Amino acid sequence: MAAGTTRIDRDFRTATTIPESWDEETRSIEVVFSTGARAMKFDKRRGIPWIEELPLRGMDCADLNAGAHVLRAHGMDPKTGEGLDAVIGSVVPGTARVVSDTEARARVTLSRAAGKADVVQDIRDGVIRKWSYGYRRVGRPSISTDPETGLEVRSWPRHIPDEISAVAFPADSGTTTRSADQHRQEDQDMPDVTVDTRQTTVVPDEAALHTAREEGRRAEATRADTIRKLAAKVRLGDEDIRSMLADPAVTIEAAQAQMLDLVGKRDAASETRAGHAAITRDEELTRRQAMIEGLAYRALAVGTPSDLARPFVNYKLRDIAAECLEHQGVRTRGVADNELFDGALFGTRAAGLSTSDFQAILAGAVHKNFLDAFSQEARNFEGLALRRIITDFKPVREIKLSSFSVLDALPEGAELKFGTLSEGEETWGLASYGKGLRITRQALINDDLGAFGTLPNRMGSAVIRLEKNLFWALFTSNPKLADNKEVFHSAHKNITDSAGAAPDADQIAKGRLLLRQQTDLAGNYLDLVPSHIVAGTANELALDRLFASFVANEASKTIPQVIRSLTPIVEPRLDGSTAWYLLAKAWPSLVIGYLAGSEQPRFMSRESWETQGVEMKVEHDFGCAWSCHRGVYRNKGAA
Repeated sequence: MAAGTTRIDRDFRTATTIPESWDEETRSIEVVFSTGARAMKFDKRRGIPWIEELPLRGMDCADLNAGAHVLRAHGMDPKTGEGLDAVIGSVVPGTARVVSDTEARARVTLSRAAGKADVVQDIRDGVIRKWSYGYRRVGRPSISTDPETGLEVRSWPRHIPDEISAVAFPADSGTTTRSADQHRQEDQDMPDVTVDTRQTTVVPDEAALHTAREEGRRAEATRADTIRKLAAKVRLGDEDIRSMLADPAVTIEAAQAQMLDLVGKRDAASETRAGHAAITRDEELTRRQAMIEGLAYRALAVGTPSDLARPFVNYKLRDIAAECLEHQGVRTRGVADNELFDGALFGTRAAGLSTSDFQAILAGAVHKNFLDAFSQEARNFEGLALRRIITDFKPVREIKLSSFSVLDALPEGAELKFGTLSEGEETWGLASYGKGLRITRQALINDDLGAFGTLPNRMGSAVIRLEKNLFWALFTSNPKLADNKEVFHSAHKNITDSAGAAPDADQIAKGRLLLRQQTDLAGNYLDLVPSHIVAGTANELALDRLFASFVANEASKTIPQVIRSLTPIVEPRLDGSTAWYLLAKAWPSLVIGYLAGSEQPRFMSRESWETQGVEMKVEHDFGCAWSCHRGVYRNKGAA
C-alpha cells in the first residue's frame, strides 16, 4: 500500500438511472442510487454467508452532497484504473437525498472530455442503465436472524455513500456479480457476494474518526462488562468466558445462551434434590430477557425476534403474568384477570416471593422500544458542535489557548517559550429533564399494546426533539458572551445585518471572506472555510435552487468551491426570521454535553399502588452552549 493511504471499510450497492431525466444544458441525469434492499455477503473469517441491511433512514448523504465523484466501475476498470481517467462526472451538490424508505436519488453531472464521450453517450441513450454506489458503514451493527433463510442479519444504523459508479454487473438480488474478475474471486454458489479489496487514499475526518472510535470503545466496554456481570451471577470464572470476551462478534444475547449451556453442563454433573434440577439465576435472566424481547416485538414488530424470544411473541399480557406466577409456584388456573395482575404485581409479596419479574418484563419491553426509537433519530446539529462528556452538574468553564498560535524562532542557545492554557470566562452546565408514564391495571387487562410499542417509540423520538429544541433555541437566542457582546456582533466581525439577502453565491462569498479574516486571541488569522450552511424553511427553496440548479457564468463553467463544499441544514425551528448562517467545523463555536455514564436517557420503573399498575419515568441529562464567536457567520436574510 502506498504511503499516505488507508484501508477503509467500504462496499457497493446497485443503482439505476432515469434516461428521461437527461438535461442537455447541464449535462446531468437523475440516478436512483439505492432502494434499501438487503444484500448477501460472505464472512471469510468465519466461513459463512450473512445478510447486510442498510436502512435508508440511516443514510448520510453529506459526502455525496459535497460533490462526490461519479466513476467508471468504482475505479476498478482495467483500462482506466484508479486514476482520474476513471472519473466521468460528479454529484450535483445538494441533490443527494432519501425520497422514501425504498428510494434515494441524486442528480449527476457527466464529463465533456473527449476520452469519456462514449460512456457518457451510452448513459444518455439509456444503454448503460445499471449503476452502483460505494459506501462506508459506521458504528457497530445490530444482529438478528432471518426467519426464511436462518442466516445472520447485520443491520448498521448509519452508512455514508461516497461515490457513484457506472457498472456492467451491479450487486443486486436476482442479478450477477459486478464484474467478471470479482465473480471469479468469489464462491460460485454465492453470486450476490461482493467484497471490496481496493486500497483507497482518503483524507480522514479526524472529528468523525474520534467519535466513531469512542463509540466503538464504549460499546465494547459495555458488552464486556455486561458479560462479566452475568458470568459472576451464575458463578462462572474468567476461564469460562475468555472466548466470549475475546470475540466482539459474540453479542450479549449469544453470551447468555453460551453461559446457559455451561451452567447446564455444570449442574448436570452435580446431585439434584428429589430428581429435579435446580433453577439457576442464569435461566431466570435468560427467560426474562426472552419474554421482554417477545413482548417488545409483539407491540411494535420491528426487526426479527431471536430464537429464544420466538416462543413468547404471541404471549398476551395475561399469559406473561401467569407465566411469572407459575414460575414462582403460584397456581393460576381459573384465576380472574383482575386477581392475576394484582398477584403478579403485588399479591405475592406477603408470601415472601419476588414480584420483580412481571414488572421488569413490562418495563424492559417499554425500554427496548424506547431506546430503538432514540437510537434511530438523527441529531442534525452534531456536525456543528463539539461533544463533551461531563462528570457532574457543576458549571463548566471553557478552556482557551493563549500565546500558542504560531511557533517562535529558536536561535542557537535561545530559551524556549511556552504557550499557556487559560481558563475562559464562558461557563455552562448540564440540566436534567424527565417525563413519566403510567401503565394502569385497565391497560393490562385490555392487553393494550400501545403503552409498550407506539408510546415508548414516540418517547424516544421526543428525547431527541428536546435536544433539538434546546440547541436551536440557544442558536437563535444570540446570547451575550463574557465580553458583554452578543455572539453575532459587528465587533466580532461575523455578521452582515445591514446588507442581508437570501443565500446565493455572492452572499456566501461575503460570509466566507469574514470567516477567512477571523483571528485568534493573539491576532493570527485562522483562515477558516465554511463547511455548513444553516437556514430555516423560508430559505429552503433558495438553497434548493442554489445547490441543484446553480450554473456559473459563461467564462468559467464551474461551480465555485465555496458552494460545492457546503453541507446544507434546513431547520424549521429557525423560521422566526429569514436569517441564515455559515459555520466552519474546523473551529467549533458550540458545545453539547452529556453526563458521564448516562449518554443515553435513563429509564426507571416501580409498582404503582395508586393506579394498581406500573409507573415508569425517563430522565435525560443534556447541556449546550456557545464557547466563542469564531467560526460562525450570520446574514439577516432577505427582508
